[in-house]
Amino acid sequence: MATIYKIHPAIGVARIGTSSQFYIAPESGGALPTDPQTGQPVTSFRDTDGNLLKQAQRFRVFAYDDTNPNDPGTEVAAGSGGVAAIEWTVYLANKKACWFEFEQLTGSGMEGDPGYIPGTTPLRNSSNPDRQSLIIDPGPRTIGGSGNPPSAEFNVSGVFSEANVQPFPVTTLGSIQLDANGNLLVLAGNGSSGTTNVNPQGSPYEYVLTAYANNDGWFDDVSDGPVTARLLLTNGASVPVDVPAWCLGAPPKFAPQIVNLVTMHDTMYDIAVRLQNYNPELFSQGRFNPGYLVDFENEVAPILARPNLYQWVAEIPPQGVSQHVTITQDTGGNFPFYILRAPGTTNGGVNLMPRLAGDNPITDQTISKYLTLTQTQYFLIQQWVQGSVLPAGTSRPTPPPAAAIDRAALDNCVGGAFCPGIEMTWICRNLTIYSQPFRIHAAANPQQGKLSPTNGTNNDYSSSGLEPGDIIKYMAQPWQADYNECSNQPINPTDGTNDIGPTTPNVTFWWWPAQRPFFVYPSAGNPDGQQLPWTRGFANDPDGKPTPAMPNIGDMQMVVNWKDMGFIVQSQGPAGVQFVEVERNDAAVKAYVPPLQT
Repeated sequence: MATIYKIHPAIGVARIGTSSQFYIAPESGGALPTDPQTGQPVTSFRDTDGNLLKQAQRFRVFAYDDTNPNDPGTEVAAGSGGVAAIEWTVYLANKKACWFEFEQLTGSGMEGDPGYIPGTTPLRNSSNPDRQSLIIDPGPRTIGGSGNPPSAEFNVSGVFSEANVQPFPVTTLGSIQLDANGNLLVLAGNGSSGTTNVNPQGSPYEYVLTAYANNDGWFDDVSDGPVTARLLLTNGASVPVDVPAWCLGAPPKFAPQIVNLVTMHDTMYDIAVRLQNYNPELFSQGRFNPGYLVDFENEVAPILARPNLYQWVAEIPPQGVSQHVTITQDTGGNFPFYILRAPGTTNGGVNLMPRLAGDNPITDQTISKYLTLTQTQYFLIQQWVQGSVLPAGTSRPTPPPAAAIDRAALDNCVGGAFCPGIEMTWICRNLTIYSQPFRIHAAANPQQGKLSPTNGTNNDYSSSGLEPGDIIKYMAQPWQADYNECSNQPINPTDGTNDIGPTTPNVTFWWWPAQRPFFVYPSAGNPDGQQLPWTRGFANDPDGKPTPAMPNIGDMQMVVNWKDMGFIVQSQGPAGVQFVEVERNDAAVKAYVPPLQT
């Protein structure tokens, strides 16, 4: 027997918060996080002082018999089975400020995009020639085992944390600690975003945000990087864990029990199936198997159930709600397949489903107006409609615990649209970022102060691997600007001009209401029981294109008030409302005042 050790989840997600306390990331899709003390679902997302709890991602080590491909794995715990301790090393960084500007699909190589063109594709902070200085790089931290502390902080120094950064200097990218079994807990940053462009000339404001994705001089404390480990044995030997993991430090998920129609797992599973030979029974020799029998309860029913929950986070008309309910009750393959927008038709079918925005519905450059299901999701539903299903009472084997942990972390993330997204963007569709299905291809031995500002410029990581910070560098800077603006989106159905000057009326689609709510049912302060905007009370932005003198006030407010927003949880509300908004700090939202220069 040859033993191989792997860390799970393969890709984990910690989420930012303002409290020093935390809850544990859910280990099933659409579940509430768990209380670290009781192991039960959380009953509050805030501490006793009202600060927002962080979401800690727990990583574990599993042992496998490498000669048995069906071995489900056995969890390794410190203090048992000959293992004295587990030594963990994590390296988080943020490369946003040194990367190219985010311009929808530019750089992706998708939909006909040529990829990044150095010297042509705009850089963020292009006037700063010292690109290395723009990387937030606290270096790796190691805990556990002999001579190492039980916890460590990713302290940040330098310009990002200096007093002239407004409104919130970046002082940390998070921390790591051990649980009672020697497992790793990764906590993300504090949600701080700030800029060195204080009191800009020509503006009445102390600081400004003029774009949803690219704001020079700004820094935030989201992050990503590799997770590695060593087993310290009771006989004095040490064994490296063969297969490392990766952690994303991301914004909160404000509707934890509502799952996106296309999750990050759906997107990565589609890549694994079609390009990595992950499930040859389903897809082989360049095509889906027409004889594949779908497991309705596990492969189709979850997809059909998701749209019905969107009514609690978006203002869906009664007819749409009724149709979504009907779909969830269809177990006989009577689903109207013709209403689905087929993969590859991202610019056609304004009346088709899903009614969600695509990767680029906002510019004429590499347009991708509408979201579609993944090719794998689409095929599975098609098979079900055609009657190609497993016999009643049968199903495929339940995934082993380690695989379920991998899936849960990704099922609770956005899998599209990517403009840019929330946890990561379209780079998750790039085959070269993976060492194997669902595993990030990590660069060998990254060094503090030597992280590359240009790694992946050719959109190919097959040789170099990914360094810390290489995933979230594609995201909006700061993340709050995109979070505020990506609620719903006017889309012109017949040409590419969209909101720049359409020739026909616009229609409005949603972005990610299961992640960043749009309209909600407040549990308090709502005597009429109406559905209200999640960002009610936010400052109204001026008409026209933002300028230094007239920025996006709502984006600036989200930098301050993101931590005061309400969570949407399952609870019987007024008049049959099943998901309600709780723990909103309404007073803090109402108290916001745009920061004028003094």
